[in-house]
Amino acid sequence: MISTPPSDQSIAPAGPSGQRPAWEWATWRLGILALVALLAIFVTQPRLQLRYVSNQLATIIEEGQTQGFYSSQRDEAGNYYVWTQSQAAISFDFQVNKPLKIDLELRSAAIAGGPDAPIRVLANGHELAQIRPDPKNPDFQTFNLKFTPPPAELLSGLKLEILSMPFQPPKDRRLLGTMVKSIAVDKTEAWSGLAKRMWLFGALPVIGLAAIGLGWVARRFRLAIAGYGAMGLCIVGMSLMGLALLLLLRIGSIHFVTFGVWLIAIGYLGGLFWYAALRLPLGSADAPTLSQYLLKLLQKSPPLLRLWQNLTAFGEQVRRLIPKIAIILVFGVVIGLALIAFAKVGPRLSGPQPFQNISADYEKLQIAGLNATEHGILSEGLVFASLHLPLDKKLAIVANYEVSGQDYFVRYWLYPRPFSYESDLAKVQSQGVPSLIILVRCKNADCAGELLPQPVGYTRLYFSQQGLDWLGIFQKN
Repeated sequence: MISTPPSDQSIAPAGPSGQRPAWEWATWRLGILALVALLAIFVTQPRLQLRYVSNQLATIIEEGQTQGFYSSQRDEAGNYYVWTQSQAAISFDFQVNKPLKIDLELRSAAIAGGPDAPIRVLANGHELAQIRPDPKNPDFQTFNLKFTPPPAELLSGLKLEILSMPFQPPKDRRLLGTMVKSIAVDKTEAWSGLAKRMWLFGALPVIGLAAIGLGWVARRFRLAIAGYGAMGLCIVGMSLMGLALLLLLRIGSIHFVTFGVWLIAIGYLGGLFWYAALRLPLGSADAPTLSQYLLKLLQKSPPLLRLWQNLTAFGEQVRRLIPKIAIILVFGVVIGLALIAFAKVGPRLSGPQPFQNISADYEKLQIAGLNATEHGILSEGLVFASLHLPLDKKLAIVANYEVSGQDYFVRYWLYPRPFSYESDLAKVQSQGVPSLIILVRCKNADCAGELLPQPVGYTRLYFSQQGLDWLGIFQKN
């Protein structure tokens, strides 16, 4: 009986029990997720240059939050700018480990009758520079700073602070610092490590397709050199992603979305190439795989062999669940990024912070020629208290009218100082409370002279009078 020759399909082994080789399964099934990961990398590249003008500094900015900036104003030359408080800050959503450039457009407070004093610029609590704008130059001057941000607190971004000597000009109840026209941030140099090496990701489709082609050649024609080439390409792809991961970690969180997406995508792509390298035969299609060679080495150590067998069994279970896990992972990443974005951006979309609201309302009252309410006098006093009163000393708010309705704003400024509302000044003095905020309101329109008392044994640090309201801040001698 004459036997028929084997068909072409029988030349290339299909693996155990006629199934497709595991590397092929990994390539075609997980390759779709690889394309999604690559697309996510190219779509989520960070914005490297940011510029904040006056109206943004006073309200909402991109990639950060501001505090300590008053409402935008316009001078006679047509420049829009903002006054800072004695301490203004921007808390950014990023924290990098590479150099940044920041440009500050400032004007000396001396132009408006303030002090000719240096302005301190801090990053994460560390002083970067002391800036001194020309006190005789009415134009805004640009100051360029280049620095590597000091380490920040866990899960916190870069905090840039502008500290200046405060003053209170005539007919203005605000405590002013310095004038700012704009602040620009340039992250180009920090990101350059990856920006110059985007070919790391562009090469992956070429490497992946070449590995698939060589693997097919190795199976179809039993060419060992093609099998080695396919494995070598997978190791190259894994190495490229290892380099990309190292560069990303060295740069730091350039943007909270970019860093998270890139970290997951790079880890997935590198792991996919590593998995393919382990499952590919070493040489021809019927040769053992790299993982089988490792298994032979492990057989010399029974404890390691048992560990390998347990990991292999677990990996097989995970492999079967990968499609479902991938869907859940992608869904979880999308939901997680949405929640992070909402947590970062949501508070800004709700409007300015409480002080900015109150300050803006007070300015509107001034422009309208109306008498200031307790919001105006209380807000300015609380700003002074927040800057000058000790954090760990108790203070009492003594008033001859009800002010507890402003409790939210009071706690916002005085935190974390312990305080209480009182109505009996003599009782508070006898208790020796370290700091006092005294509020007095004239009950009728014919009040004459100053109504604010001077507590015995206390020094007055701050005084303000608006309409029928008086406010004083005192500290025990």
